[in-house]
Amino acid sequence: MNTNKNPNEADDWNSHWSDQQWIASVNPAQKMRHKEICTRITKLKSRDDLDVGCGQGDLLVALNELKLNASLTGCDPSLVAIESAKLKAPEVKFICADLINEVPSELYGKSFDTVTLVEVIEHLDNPSDLLKKVSQYMKSNSTLIVSVPSGPRSAFEVSIGHRQHFTEQSLMKLLTESGYKDIKISQIGFPFFNLYKLVVKLRGTQLHADIDSFNTGGGLVARIAMRIFDLLFRFNQSWIPFGWQLVAQCSR
Repeated sequence: MNTNKNPNEADDWNSHWSDQQWIASVNPAQKMRHKEICTRITKLKSRDDLDVGCGQGDLLVALNELKLNASLTGCDPSLVAIESAKLKAPEVKFICADLINEVPSELYGKSFDTVTLVEVIEHLDNPSDLLKKVSQYMKSNSTLIVSVPSGPRSAFEVSIGHRQHFTEQSLMKLLTESGYKDIKISQIGFPFFNLYKLVVKLRGTQLHADIDSFNTGGGLVARIAMRIFDLLFRFNQSWIPFGWQLVAQCSR
C-alpha cells in the first residue's frame, strides 16, 4: 500500500479498493452514513436511484435489502470495486465509468428520482465538475443526497486522497454554485463519530499497517475498536449540530 501519496496526484481507485475493500464493509462510520441515507431514501419513496462513486456497492446492498421496490444503479471508475459490487448484489446494475469525463451508454438518456454521492467529492480537486455532471441524470423534481467529512483531516485521510474537508458553510456554497437549491445540511454523529475521527487522526498513517493486518486476518485491536465504535454510534445525538459528518439533501 502506498503510504506516501502526493495529495495532488490522481487517485488510484483500483489500488484503493484492492487494499481497503474488506475493512470498508465493516467500518462503523460507513454503516452510520449508510443508515442515515437509507432512512432518507425510504422517506422519499424513490422509484430509481443512482449511486455515483458507489465503490464496492455497500450502500446499494443496504438499499436492496430494504426491499423498496426501486431500481438501483451504481457507477464507479474502479473496475476492482465494480467487480466486487456485482458479486455482492448481482441483481443491482453496476457501471464502470468516470462520469466527469464520459457518458456511459448504459446511462444515456436516463434520469433518476434520487442520486447519491457518498464520501466522494472530498477526493476531487474540482468537486463542482462532478456535481454539475450528475445533475444531468436527475429529473426536475428529484433529489441529490451528498455526504462529506467535516472536522480536521488526518494524515491517513490525506494519504488516501482527501483534498479537503467541509464545513456546513463551504458545502452550502459549493452546492449553490453548482446549481442546486432547497439545500438542507445536517451535521450528524456527535459525539462518538467525532471521537472516532480523533482516534483516526492520532493513529495517522499507521492505519495503513492496521488495514494490511486486518486484510490478512490479523488486526485484533482494530477489530475490537470497530466493534466498540459500532456500539457507541448507536448513542450518537444527531439532533446536536456538532457532528463531523455532513449530509446534504437538495434539488436541482
